[in-house]
Amino acid sequence: MCPRQGIASGVMERSASQPALLDAPAPSAARLPAGATEELPIAQVLLDSPVPHLDRPFDYAVPMDLSETVVPGGRVKVRFSGREFSAWVLARRQEASTGARLSMITKVVSALPVLSAEVIELAGQVARRCGGVTSDVLRAAVPRRAARVELEFVPEDFAAAATTG
Repeated sequence: MCPRQGIASGVMERSASQPALLDAPAPSAARLPAGATEELPIAQVLLDSPVPHLDRPFDYAVPMDLSETVVPGGRVKVRFSGREFSAWVLARRQEASTGARLSMITKVVSALPVLSAEVIELAGQVARRCGGVTSDVLRAAVPRRAARVELEFVPEDFAAAATTG
């Protein structure tokens, strides 16, 4: 028997019993902060940032007092890495995609859903095709917010909640 075969077979025996680095355990349930709503408590948001590695959805907890106004396609403010960012709400979910403790959405900028799922998908495709980030495409595609005009399209209960939040 060749000494190399013995080493190789020993490595193969150990590798069968030892988990690989990429065999990560399944993520545990996200820890929601106190004050998060119970119905669809997770909002997936896209940060309004030109940084390419931030061009992906992040999970945030939805506070009870903002639950009615955090809608897919709307704009919110969130804290990310100690800074406040504007963000687009992509979806509301019952479960998070991470097991980390979630931060809360701090403010609803606009309760008016100005983005549809199709527009978000198209903006992502344009960003990938042109080598940009989705938030840059959305910033160019969606007009700046005009609060006075927006109030004409938002139901009164949403408008009152948005102006007090």
